[in-house]
Amino acid sequence: MSSTPRFVAVPLSLLARLTTPRTALLASLAIMWLNYALTSRWAHIPGSIHGPKQPFFLMALVVATVGAARTRGIGRPVRMPLISRLAFAASVAMLGAAFVSWFPPSSWTQIPFLDNWPPRYQGTIDGVRLLRRGAFVGWEWSFLGGYHSSSDISQNLALLAFLPIQLLGERPGFHLLHALLFAAVPALIYVDLRLDENQKELAVLGGALGGVIAGNYSYFLVRSGDTNSLAGAVCVLVAITGSHAARRGRAWGGPCLLLGLVLTIYSHVGFFSYAALYLLLEGLLYRDRRAIRRLLLALAVALVAGSPLTWESWRYRSYFLANNLIYRGGGAIDWPDVLAKFYYNVEILFRPGRWFNDYGGLTNVFLPVFALVAWRDRSRARFHAWAALFTVALLRFNLPPFAYVFLRPVHMLAIFAGPVLALFILRFAGTRWLALVIVLLVALYIQISFVPVPHVSSVRDFDAALVDRIRQADGALVLVENSPHRNMNATPGGETERSPFQTHFEPLLRDATGRRLYAGFWDGWQWCPWRGEVVAGGTFDGHAIGDTPPALFAREMKRWGIRRLLVWSDSTKRYLASHALFVRRWDRGPWAEFDFKAPDVRDVVTAHGAGRIVQFDPLGASIDLDGVAAGDPIIVRTHFHPSWTARVDGMPLALADSNGQIRFTAPRSGSYRVELRYPRRRGLTVFAGFVLVAGVIAVETLLRSHP
Repeated sequence: MSSTPRFVAVPLSLLARLTTPRTALLASLAIMWLNYALTSRWAHIPGSIHGPKQPFFLMALVVATVGAARTRGIGRPVRMPLISRLAFAASVAMLGAAFVSWFPPSSWTQIPFLDNWPPRYQGTIDGVRLLRRGAFVGWEWSFLGGYHSSSDISQNLALLAFLPIQLLGERPGFHLLHALLFAAVPALIYVDLRLDENQKELAVLGGALGGVIAGNYSYFLVRSGDTNSLAGAVCVLVAITGSHAARRGRAWGGPCLLLGLVLTIYSHVGFFSYAALYLLLEGLLYRDRRAIRRLLLALAVALVAGSPLTWESWRYRSYFLANNLIYRGGGAIDWPDVLAKFYYNVEILFRPGRWFNDYGGLTNVFLPVFALVAWRDRSRARFHAWAALFTVALLRFNLPPFAYVFLRPVHMLAIFAGPVLALFILRFAGTRWLALVIVLLVALYIQISFVPVPHVSSVRDFDAALVDRIRQADGALVLVENSPHRNMNATPGGETERSPFQTHFEPLLRDATGRRLYAGFWDGWQWCPWRGEVVAGGTFDGHAIGDTPPALFAREMKRWGIRRLLVWSDSTKRYLASHALFVRRWDRGPWAEFDFKAPDVRDVVTAHGAGRIVQFDPLGASIDLDGVAAGDPIIVRTHFHPSWTARVDGMPLALADSNGQIRFTAPRSGSYRVELRYPRRRGLTVFAGFVLVAGVIAVETLLRSHP
């Protein structure tokens, strides 16, 4: 008789039964049935399981369920190398066809024009132009009153796009970068799994399913233009593959690990933290102390190598706001609200009717399978299973105090799901026909959109009259109301007026008009302290514009030398029309132009004489002063940042902060030029490169050393 107490033996016996391949598969299929039955309201979404593919999906689900219940031999491995190769070829062909449908070759000479695509494109092009000048960051003069691009730490595709753009030019190179990112997903999954001996078929099928699941990025990322998350996920996968190769003693493993980590920092700093967590999980899972030491070294090297991008955020912390979800940080945390949202995040795991047929929903459906693989397998797919389960846990912490830090890991599920499902199919399906049905079921479940991304040759295609009004307007800055797709009203219960536009066109206005704009570059709050200096969807400074005292708003217009205001929301139009200081001059479609009647339109404010900005770019500006008096305060209408320096005839000139703008004292009377300079930080870049090279050597040395 067993000496194990009954209250322990019974749960252990039940757990053993629940972790058999058959019960795990049946449990997953039962969850999929619930998910299918409760999500019919999403039939209109392209790629939905209730759309045109419903009969095929339903047939596959019925056959898989009957097979899982009645097929003998479930739990035994199957071999189907030909089917796996055909699946890989079909997956790559599907992903290629999908990409061509999103971005037809004829569109590669144009600009994507949907949701976040314009700022994604313009930010990438601006970054590449800076790289050509030997700098990673600079000053964005034309938005938010001028701000430091180093604060856009999760928005930069410049380093990844540099070679494609150098080869093909700006617009074709931007599209080529995205084609390479999509192609990298199945390719890297294959390489990662293939590093294990005798796992070629797993690598092929894992890559095939990974390619299919990556097609679901079309719904989250292609439709929104948030492909910084795609870049982050691919770079993390590069680091994971490099770490695995290093564990296997491959000479390229260490450099690949470092390359992935460094590219992750330059593409999306948030994903760098995920990479660190996943690689630490890998070291703990394999109980590999040397891998953990190698990881710690690689992380330290990558942080230094990424410092040309991140240095300003570390050095001048008050000029970087880490949470771009909460408008005003530093306040007390509403713990009841946080706990309620945490409860909801946990509760949703038990509500299949709330899941889309995306990679998040797919992972939730197959959680019993993921748990089984994590518990019983010893191949590389086991790491992917643990990483997926860890990601599901991280997503529960998608809470306001953490901004989007614990939302973005969801995109890693598209990476981890394929290897786990491929392993289960090959090791436990028992028969080829059931294995094939499960492959088809996964492929049919995943939601893929083939809708093209709209493109334009220039922002004039969007609204030529608006572009002309901005170009012809006078004033130091021109106010253009932003088109937010997020709620920018920070007042509890406040709402932003719905935008009539399907895209954030604002970044393209800069080059098309040559004007500096009182507007934001990105959607919603940014990571710099001036993110509230924008009118957007009937809001100003994070509140309904109607709640803003007219004197305060007029003072803000004077501070920036604004005469013309172009607005589209009904709330903003009513607000401006109700105050005598603003006169309506022009209307076209949703747009109205107002004149501010008491402006000071100078871009350089002087007590005597005159001043003006004669030229500016991301690394500096030239200020011409005419007839000024020595000792006069001079105000340059752009934001102050400690990185700025100034010189007159080669001599340094002290700069100060005056109501958020750059101020200096005229060093002498007369007419002369002041040169403002934003640092390239060449020394830091050289040092970061030296540390990266030394780090590669150090990681290789550690790789070759004995455990």
